[in-house]
Amino acid sequence: CGFISYGRSYTRSGFGEIMQLFVHPHAQRRGLGSRLLKEAWKDLDHHEWAALGVHAWCTKGNPANRVYEQASWMSTGREKTIKPTLSPEPVLVEEYQAPAKLGSRIGPWRIVFSALGVVCATLMIARAYQGWRKLGR
Repeated sequence: CGFISYGRSYTRSGFGEIMQLFVHPHAQRRGLGSRLLKEAWKDLDHHEWAALGVHAWCTKGNPANRVYEQASWMSTGREKTIKPTLSPEPVLVEEYQAPAKLGSRIGPWRIVFSALGVVCATLMIARAYQGWRKLGR
C-alpha cells in the first residue's frame, strides 16, 4: 500500500532526509502517508547525525505535499531541478523542513486554548490586584 525511505541527508549536513514517500493511489487519503511520515520522523529524531532537523525534497506543486504541510512542515523556499533515475525529464523539486522537534507541532486549537489561558490568568491577576488595593486603603 505504501513505503517510505529515509536516512542521513546527502544535501544538508546534520540533517535527516525523507527520500521517498509513496502511497498507492487506492490507499491514498486514509492517513497512511501521515503515519509513515510520523514514524520515520520519530526514528530520525533519535539519530545524532540528524541533530539539526529533518527535511525532504518534494516535486513542486504536487498535491501530495499536503502530507508535509499537515504535519506542520514548512517550505524553505529552496528549489532545484533533479534528473530522476526512472524519468527521461528533469523534475523541479522544493524543500520542506520539519519543525525543530516532532512534539513541537502547534495546532490551531492549542494556540486558541493557550490564548484563552493567558486571558484568564490576566483577569485573575487583575481581580487579585483590585482586592489587594481595597485591603490597603
